[in-house]
Amino acid sequence: MKQRWAWLIYFFIPQIIQAQTRQVAEENTASILWDQSSLRQVSPLTASHSANYARMIQLSNGNLLCVYESDAGIACTISHNLGDSWLQPVLVAGQVEGFHMAVPDVLELPDRSLLVAYNPRPHKINGGWDTTRHFAIRTKKSYDQGKTWQDERLIYEAGYQFEDGCWEPALLQLPAGEIQLFFSDEGIYTKSNEQNISVLRSADKGLSWSRKPEIVSFTPAQTETVTRRKVAGMEVASSLGLWFWALKSASSSACRSASRPLAAAASKAFIVGP
Repeated sequence: MKQRWAWLIYFFIPQIIQAQTRQVAEENTASILWDQSSLRQVSPLTASHSANYARMIQLSNGNLLCVYESDAGIACTISHNLGDSWLQPVLVAGQVEGFHMAVPDVLELPDRSLLVAYNPRPHKINGGWDTTRHFAIRTKKSYDQGKTWQDERLIYEAGYQFEDGCWEPALLQLPAGEIQLFFSDEGIYTKSNEQNISVLRSADKGLSWSRKPEIVSFTPAQTETVTRRKVAGMEVASSLGLWFWALKSASSSACRSASRPLAAAASKAFIVGP
């Protein structure tokens, strides 16, 4: 009899503990519910108009600003009501023959100016690469909340073919004011498929940049990819199309953003749970 009770205790006590642990974990786990009725189209999307690789931030005045690839160029749009409606897109960087302007990132500076970085990518012409057209990183600024754009800078050039390109600019600003632009670089590895993460720096609000990139991450015989950063609680991810989600936390009125592929829309969500 004692052996039977001992066996029952040995078998059931761990089961009870595991069940209680799962219950506590479930009670302490928040979940995200999407309000599908708040879905909004952000950018026109037709057979002749594309919209890809969205990045969205909330400006100091409360407006939302979104930049994205559009018809081989870069466009932006503004929402004055936290994503409920969006203004007509503004061209940030137009299409250039032989290039696709790609993967923009955006940063608002303390002086309220905006800085966009993007990645001109040449494509083959008549089946071959044009040696005069190089993969590059460029920046451009706006001083009127995205209505007009100027002060364009070419800050880095890699090779002219895909295997020797540069990719994915990502901007951040340090508390002391320095702007850092991270990107993936294959341009210096012309005899291999290796790739590093490099950084360029600006001390004058993006008007001039360090000339030589500093390598911050490199593993021989492997490739590196830029990890998108979290800044002030905002995480931004790439997309193939344009689903923009304005994410409002139950504990904060600050907006967040994320993206989902294959659409051009915005939707609100609420975090529920402890």
